[in-house]
Amino acid sequence: MGLWRSAGYDTILFLAGLQSIPREIYDAAAVDGANGLQKWWYITIPNMKPTFTFMIIMQTISTLRRFDDVWLIGGIGGNPGGTLQTMVLYIYRYAWTSRDVGIASAASVFLFILLLAVTILNYKVMNSKD
Repeated sequence: MGLWRSAGYDTILFLAGLQSIPREIYDAAAVDGANGLQKWWYITIPNMKPTFTFMIIMQTISTLRRFDDVWLIGGIGGNPGGTLQTMVLYIYRYAWTSRDVGIASAASVFLFILLLAVTILNYKVMNSKD
């Protein structure tokens, strides 16, 4: 579900990344005798690295925050068989169903630290000179 939810956004990011690659690089590679696969491997993929990294990090953050899809499909228990359990659903279940606020708070702090680490990684990748 997450893939379909972000498909439009990721497509726009991917196309913007492709359009940001200067056409002159491809023309110079063609003059040097590069074929289509070599252009893709040595020009397109390295120049798309920041876009790919951003898309992966944002999808990771979105996956960690996932609640509504799982809630609609499986309810509080994450059924069938608890296989749809996510971190946010785990926190919700312990905070509101079991009334065990201590476990829910600890899980919330863990989720915060995890999301903070991913956000810092995103910041470092986006601000790197590479």
